[in-house]
Amino acid sequence: MNDNDLINYCEGHCKTERALFSGTDVNRMIELAGYPEDYVRSVDSNQFFSLHFEMENLVKLARTRLYPTGSPVEGKNQGPLPTAKIIQFPTKTKSPAP
Repeated sequence: MNDNDLINYCEGHCKTERALFSGTDVNRMIELAGYPEDYVRSVDSNQFFSLHFEMENLVKLARTRLYPTGSPVEGKNQGPLPTAKIIQFPTKTKSPAP
């Protein structure tokens, strides 16, 4: 799957009920979006994440970054995007005391 295929896949899949993405796909989309400042740098590639709004933003950021004069799919510039929101991923936490 090339980068444009991944972007198209993520655009459609983030609108499904579960919107489950592999960590590998999430990491590639973060990279394609230019490592947005308000997003995590990477996630565990062996995990899966349910991302709706967050992935939709990554798709928009990636398209704008890769195709500044317009998306090859839509044929027009998407214009400026709102500031990205922080993605909340599971983090290592201490277990509660018994």
